[in-house]
Amino acid sequence: MAHDFNNLLSIIRLNSDRLLRQFGRDEKIGKPAKIIQEMASRGSDITQSLMSLSLQRTDTRQPLSVDEVIKDNIGILDSLVGSNITLKVDLNAGNCKCVASYNDLLNGLINLLINAREAMPRGGQIDLSTALANGPITRDSDADVAEPCSYVAIRIADTGIGMSEALLSRVFEPQFSSKPDGTGLGLPSVRNFAVEVGGDVWLESKPAVGTKVYLHLPIAEHVAPTTEAYFGSAQRDAPKIADKQRILLVEDEPYALEALVEMLEAEGYTVTPCGSGEEALMALKQDAYDVLLTDIVMPGQNGTEVARHACIAQPSIRVILMSGYVPDSASFQPEWRFLHKPMESGHLLQLISA
Repeated sequence: MAHDFNNLLSIIRLNSDRLLRQFGRDEKIGKPAKIIQEMASRGSDITQSLMSLSLQRTDTRQPLSVDEVIKDNIGILDSLVGSNITLKVDLNAGNCKCVASYNDLLNGLINLLINAREAMPRGGQIDLSTALANGPITRDSDADVAEPCSYVAIRIADTGIGMSEALLSRVFEPQFSSKPDGTGLGLPSVRNFAVEVGGDVWLESKPAVGTKVYLHLPIAEHVAPTTEAYFGSAQRDAPKIADKQRILLVEDEPYALEALVEMLEAEGYTVTPCGSGEEALMALKQDAYDVLLTDIVMPGQNGTEVARHACIAQPSIRVILMSGYVPDSASFQPEWRFLHKPMESGHLLQLISA
């Protein structure tokens, strides 16, 4: 489901980028195109939550300073809570790093702040704080997994309506929500994220008093460079090369293929478009390419199979795989790159340039 939905969002995103490139200065076209682009991004956030709930990661884990992630996104977090709620931030974890996915950490904070906001329909205050602590990382100090360690303690407290004991006991159940329009995915995805990285999350709440959320993440004592630097990340500061590459583009969605061809050719690249893996294999026999940019999930020959054939036939070719579903990185060669759909056009161009 996530793959199919992200494919549709990718087409919407690529074609809204297309409108902005051609008509961005025309307010009558540019403004609606930006709205469409923003809605595609929000749709992508929903699929990320779904994949997080099903243990699908949208990017790789890396050493992260929780305080820096919050500082970098303070504008988003502040606007998220609304104008009638005061967000008070107190960061004391410093530069201590936790090994986590940037997207999952940020999505977790966003989900917790949304819950706090929804609990305060008449306004109020949310306190977001971080601190360093030592001891059992879980709530239950007698649990087998509660060995003492150093961790970053994130606390989010609201002055909202609070919850009863009966409601509090069910907050981490998938698809359970006390709100009529709630999805029941937010808190379960936060718990999955916390448990995946060796931490824990729990709530304390009283009706008419408010709710406190405690999210504990273990500190990485010895931070080493990530072994998946190529998988899912671009060298954003890499210098642009003078000669434009020849790109073999493989995408079975015609509207996405058309938009990608137009964008890449506008940047000066020579593009050979293919609507299937079989077409791509034929193209590899007929010409040489610098870059293979291919979707992964396709009928017949899939993207990873095309990539393996390409690397054998043309050892110098660089591979960029893209998909709406995060694949198993074990099936990838270390030098291959991956882009998650729906992707930003600028991110793709940056990756090709790198």
